[in-house]
Amino acid sequence: MVNISNQQLKILILLTLKNTNCPVEISLLKDILGLGDINYFNINECIADAFKQNLIFEKEDDGLKYIELTENGKLVAQSSEKEVPLSVRKKISAITMTEMLKLRKNMAINTFIESVNFMPNAYYVNISLKDDNLELMNLKIFAPTKIQAELISKNFRDNSYSIYHSIIKNITELT
Repeated sequence: MVNISNQQLKILILLTLKNTNCPVEISLLKDILGLGDINYFNINECIADAFKQNLIFEKEDDGLKYIELTENGKLVAQSSEKEVPLSVRKKISAITMTEMLKLRKNMAINTFIESVNFMPNAYYVNISLKDDNLELMNLKIFAPTKIQAELISKNFRDNSYSIYHSIIKNITELT
């Protein structure tokens, strides 16, 4: 376990939220800090304290609850950053970046399997890839079996960017 005071942990929570640059679900924040070997019970206590001190606030979107820094929280994060040991800040910053990239990747890749109405046991796999709000690709692929549909979906999720680049290369190549 990382040995830091509750005051340092509270600042680390603020810095983590600052580094995400967007509202974050409390569970994701706890996961990030937990991956950094921070004591779970201390995390809960410090989040509650940050709410009481008006450093963070909660907002709801589509039924999900997120936390975000208040203006005061941003100021405290910026002015108190050096109170947290550099090694801890670096470790949590790296974990935050990795977890946010995973989250953004998962938000940008969509797959959906649907039955074909007129063919029993046949499916369409809808796959799409987004970059921010721009839809880069939206494709509907026929799969004669559920196993093939699931394989298409899994492979697209695992390799979406290379599949996209391959498609673009092949359809824009001069023949």
